[in-house]
This record gives sequence, structure tokens and C-alpha cells, in this order.
Amino acid sequence: MINQVILSGNVCGDPDVKTFQDGGSIASFSLATTEKGYTTKSGTQVQDRTDFHRIVLKGGLTRTVPYIRKGDKINIVGKLTYRKYNDQSGTERQITEIIAEQVDFCTKHQDGAATAAPQQPQYQQQGYQQQPPQGQYQQPYQPQPPQDNDNLPF
Repeated sequence: MINQVILSGNVCGDPDVKTFQDGGSIASFSLATTEKGYTTKSGTQVQDRTDFHRIVLKGGLTRTVPYIRKGDKINIVGKLTYRKYNDQSGTERQITEIIAEQVDFCTKHQDGAATAAPQQPQYQQQGYQQQPPQGQYQQPYQPQPPQDNDNLPF
């Protein structure tokens, strides 16, 4: 089975980052995608339709957060997830999120980088060379346990 989402859109606001006691972090932001309007054969005009998606970055992808700004155009490859929570009034709510597995930067800024570098790059703080992102970032490879092939019919 496949659970894969590919989105291309504009960032609606700067990412919200939460850091945990163990040093891990998670970031989330909204991404707007627009389906262009069109005119049917009968002459009826269909308006543009914009949808807003909640994007979640985990693990190594949170290192890209300093380079994601409101208005930037980015591409996201990820998986669709659903979760429930209780709001402040105790009402149960359901939320749909895209857990990003890959981020592609499409916006060029004046400095020629995919996006402008932050004041104190997170790369430098973590011992990485100071370089703005170029192209795509993917989650580190995580090997899967071997599958038992004894039950195959051939």
C-alpha cells in the first residue's frame, strides 16, 4: 500500500517550532495550494480553488526551518496522517496533517540562495558547514528489517 502526498504551494506563515527535553524538535506550518480556475465548454467560469494543508517536519528536516519563510514556494513529498485531540472546551477534534519526508525549495532570494540564511545558522551551531539549502532534503535512510521470503510462491 502507498501513502504518498506531493504538494507544491506557498508557505502561509513562518514555521512553529517545538523543542523537546531530549533535544528533538518538530515544526509545523500551513501550505496553500491553488487549483487554477477554468471555463467549461458551455462558457461557465469555475473560480480558482485554494486549499490549506498542515505540514509537519520531524527529525533532520527541522534543520531546514530557518530557511522557510512566509510566502516561499516549496514542494513537499510526505505522507497523509490523521489524529484526534481535545480542544480547550473539551470538544474532540480531528486534524489532517502531511508528515514531510522531502522538502524542495523553489523560491530564489536576492542572495541567490534557495532562501536567505538566518542570522546564526543552525548548521553552524550543530557542527555543519554554513551553507544554505540547495535543492532537496530528505530524511536519513533508515533500513527496514529483512522480510521473510519463505512464503513466496516461486
